[in-house]
Amino acid sequence: MGLFGDFIYSLNTYIGKSLIYILIFMFFTFNFIALSIALQCHRESTLLTRISSAIFAFLFGILYIAFNYLQYRVKIKQQPCVLCGENPFLFI
Repeated sequence: MGLFGDFIYSLNTYIGKSLIYILIFMFFTFNFIALSIALQCHRESTLLTRISSAIFAFLFGILYIAFNYLQYRVKIKQQPCVLCGENPFLFI
């Protein structure tokens, strides 16, 4: 191949690996945002409800935000949650 071909091959390798890490980071970021929303929305609920909602939100991240929060809570029930920026993972 040549110097330029080797450079392009190694560049593609590094871009591919970094893209995987960026996607994993985005996945966990959405999951933690969904976890925070679930804990904020179920602030007055029982401990079992908060734990089950938090687990569901963390496992299904972007789906939880899109369907359970935006479609159900905001559009159908018209009860958006008040989110606290100082303590986003309010559990107690």
